[in-house]
Amino acid sequence: MKRILLVVVFFAINVSLFAQKNDFQHELSLDAGSSFLGFNTNVWVSGSLVKQAYAIPVSVLSYTFKPEPNFGVGVAASYQLFYFDLLPINASSSAVVMNINRINVSAHAKYYFVSEQNFDVYAGGKLGGTFWFGKVSFQELYDYITVIAPDFLEPILQKRIIPSNLKFATSFFTGQLNLGGDIYFTDNVGLKLEMAVGAPYWALVGLNVRL
Repeated sequence: MKRILLVVVFFAINVSLFAQKNDFQHELSLDAGSSFLGFNTNVWVSGSLVKQAYAIPVSVLSYTFKPEPNFGVGVAASYQLFYFDLLPINASSSAVVMNINRINVSAHAKYYFVSEQNFDVYAGGKLGGTFWFGKVSFQELYDYITVIAPDFLEPILQKRIIPSNLKFATSFFTGQLNLGGDIYFTDNVGLKLEMAVGAPYWALVGLNVRL
C-alpha cells in the first residue's frame, strides 16, 4: 500500500511540474544587442576626416509561442541606427552627414534541449528580411568621390554634384543561427542571453516575460 501511495505521489508531482512548464506558452522579449557593423563603427571608424561616428545598440522585440515545452516558433523585429559626420577634405569642400537605418523582420524557430522550470537552453534559427534606408546630406560631394574613385572614372566625375539630400533604400533576405538561454527569477520574469551568427546581431541580452 505504501509503495502504491509513493508511486501515486511521484506521478502527481511530475504531472504538476509538466503542467506548470506547459502553462507558459507565450514569451515576450525586449532585448538590446551588438552587431558586427555597429561594433566596428563604434570602435574602428576614426581618422582626421571623421568628426563623429557611432551606432546605437540593436533594439529587438520578439514573441515566441511554445506549443510544446521543447519547441517554439515566433516573430521578431529589430532596429539599429548608424550615424557618420565627415569633415571637409579641403577648404573648397563641405561636410557630409549620413544617417543610416537598419530594420530586420524575421520568423524564428527554437528547440529547447534543456527545459527546466526556471532555466532554458535553446538553439534555433531565423529567416527574414533586412531593410536599409537613410539620408546623405552634403553641400559638395565631388571631392569625396574623387578621392575614393579609380583614376579611369575621373572624366565621368568632372561635373560637380549639386547640394542635395540624397535618400536611399534597399532590402534583402537574411538568416541567422543562434544559441541562447533563459533564466527566470520569478514565474513570469527572466533574463535572456543569446549568441548568434548572422544578421542583425551577434550578442544579445534582454528581458523575458512569459505568460
